[in-house]
Amino acid sequence: MDNAIGFLTDAPFGIPEVLNSIKNTDKEFYLVNQSDKQFFVIVIDEFIESRQLAEKITDKKFSIGNFSFVDCGIISDFEGIKK
Repeated sequence: MDNAIGFLTDAPFGIPEVLNSIKNTDKEFYLVNQSDKQFFVIVIDEFIESRQLAEKITDKKFSIGNFSFVDCGIISDFEGIKK
């Protein structure tokens, strides 16, 4: 489809990737480290979804499915918060 749009119109190649990135602006993605486990968390208005990762991600740039991410570092350390 991307190639057809590029050949048949003056639209640049890569349009589907741009559209997918716009479609996901309502989502927030987090990589959560908890002891020896790592979770990938997606937050939207209606729900929070988390999945434990089978392999630990150590690279600054990584991909999950069709999405590419950059690890921006620690947001907050919740170790000191009492339950």
